[in-house]
Amino acid sequence: MRTPHIDTKGLSVAMPFLALLLFGGCDSHLAPTTERDTVQDQCVELDACDGHQDDTLPSVDASDVPLAEELPDQDDTTPLEDSSDVPPAQDLTEGDVLNTCPVAIGGLRYLYGAVDVNEAPTHMDVEFGPVELLGGRSYDEDGDSIAEYRWGVTQYPGRVPPSIGLLSASSGAIGLEIYMAGSYELELTVVDEHGLASCTPSRVTLESTTTAAVVVELTWQTPSDPDESDDDGNDVDLHMLRPGGLVWNRQGFPMDCFFANRSPDWGVQGVTSDNPWYRVDDVDGAGPEVITIQQPALTTTEEGYLIGVFFNDPKHFSPVFPTVKVYSSEGTVEIVGEKGGVALQPREFWIAGELFWTENGPLFVTSDVPQITDGFPSP
Repeated sequence: MRTPHIDTKGLSVAMPFLALLLFGGCDSHLAPTTERDTVQDQCVELDACDGHQDDTLPSVDASDVPLAEELPDQDDTTPLEDSSDVPPAQDLTEGDVLNTCPVAIGGLRYLYGAVDVNEAPTHMDVEFGPVELLGGRSYDEDGDSIAEYRWGVTQYPGRVPPSIGLLSASSGAIGLEIYMAGSYELELTVVDEHGLASCTPSRVTLESTTTAAVVVELTWQTPSDPDESDDDGNDVDLHMLRPGGLVWNRQGFPMDCFFANRSPDWGVQGVTSDNPWYRVDDVDGAGPEVITIQQPALTTTEEGYLIGVFFNDPKHFSPVFPTVKVYSSEGTVEIVGEKGGVALQPREFWIAGELFWTENGPLFVTSDVPQITDGFPSP
């Protein structure tokens, strides 16, 4: 703190005037006419007083009085800090040794992909599937070890962020599974061995798309579930019945594609591009569940792919409100159709619509009257 400075020279000049005011003198002649009146002007007025003043009062030149900013600095004053000199957020460890923030460096790798972890990119365009999150290049200039890696999803398509967790028990890979088309952003914060976090997070981005001609996506909302992103939620299942199929939910039968029959052989025998692929099964959240077909076989105008939703194994939240979205990706992702707005109770089944694949492309036909049955419909 700056110590106040008392100017004794200026004080000696001011004391006679103070005495004059206290012990008598001119009643009106002493008042300066303006704030700019100088000490010299006031002395001229003193000459007109009635003789009570000391004629030896010296005349003072105002230029001799130092201004406040001209006062010399004292040795015990502390200069103000320049804000540009303030170091980044830091902490002090035992022994008052300066501990600076560790530096987070994030990276991405398509799981099982051939990416050098030392040059892992911070942006990737990815197909559906698991993406590994890498933070091994993070460091601490103090030489402290990195004790914790904290990843968070800050941007994502849909209502609920994808979960970050263990992708491979054998390799210990950490990441997330991407099964919704759109843009993603994630942030990495690292913490050193003393508990100090990185001052600035590292950001990585993903753009997810698919080359499949048909994508069927199921998501659902459970208003009574206080946290749809945790692992305590309802299991809702997506089903796709082949054109002309009769039997739903029969494991081992090639008619229905679902979690227990993930890639039945449809279309031309031995050709995989016209087969459905059940990509992901969400058993405790809000979805998505996804079925893709790389290149569907043409359908007739009478029989298409039936899309069904089953509220399976409810826990303690109901009802659920499912939404089915169909989109196509032939160069660009385009929405074919979307259907929702129904409430399902436990063990109910809903036929969301029928998907036709014609020479002009996909067509998703829905009904204004919900087709809901108690359990799976019989042939």
